[in-house]
Amino acid sequence: MPKDFNNCNALIYDPEGNQVASVKIKQHHKLENYIELQDSHELVTGAQYEVLILTTPLPYVYHGRFQRLGGEMVIKLFRESRKENRRETRYNVNLPTFIASLVYEDKLHPLHTPLKTQLINISKSGMRFRSVYNALTVGNKLQMHMKIGDDDKVLTAEVIFCVDSPPDFSEFGCRLINKEVK
Repeated sequence: MPKDFNNCNALIYDPEGNQVASVKIKQHHKLENYIELQDSHELVTGAQYEVLILTTPLPYVYHGRFQRLGGEMVIKLFRESRKENRRETRYNVNLPTFIASLVYEDKLHPLHTPLKTQLINISKSGMRFRSVYNALTVGNKLQMHMKIGDDDKVLTAEVIFCVDSPPDFSEFGCRLINKEVK
């Protein structure tokens, strides 16, 4: 399936891993391999950034250089991160999210009350979030909902580890699942 990042949200990080901007992609120029941004006042012309493009069901990660091209603010993309790598870069996000459904046998099972969560970090293939103590267990599959700007995003994931801090909260490490559920 060809990539189309038009109207997607992107989180922009400096080389030290600090988030410097959250932007909306106006247009994705596939042949020239750059994205045109709606707003990028925080970015410095000529600087290199890590770009996390939030697509469903899995995000894309690129290195890129910010520049002005014909009056437009763009990031020229290069070096896409595609391979599974446990040591891949984790991006700190600190984003309020919620889980509305669990997934069992590829079917959605809505929760009576959505579970409030706080997304701590995300990578190309996984994420870590915090929620109430002992809310989930290893092997649970879930759909996490988040709001980025005006857009709602949904990621499907499976819990692969839990770190408990009783009685306050638990943190859950998940791998993202690239599969349709109904």
